[in-house]
Amino acid sequence: YDEILPWDFIDIGVDRKYLEVENEKAKRAELTQNCRKGCTGCGVNVNFKEGKCFEGALCN
Repeated sequence: YDEILPWDFIDIGVDRKYLEVENEKAKRAELTQNCRKGCTGCGVNVNFKEGKCFEGALCN
């Protein structure tokens, strides 16, 4: 996971560590809950004014 990827300069807020964890979960066929049921900690919410990704978001 240490290699530099062509799209690394694009910052949409999703943390690289989160993507690494999601990749490992995918290899084990584990699902991540829908973020509408509770924040999954991807990091995208830091780009939003109130720290919420969408109206009615449940932030932990």
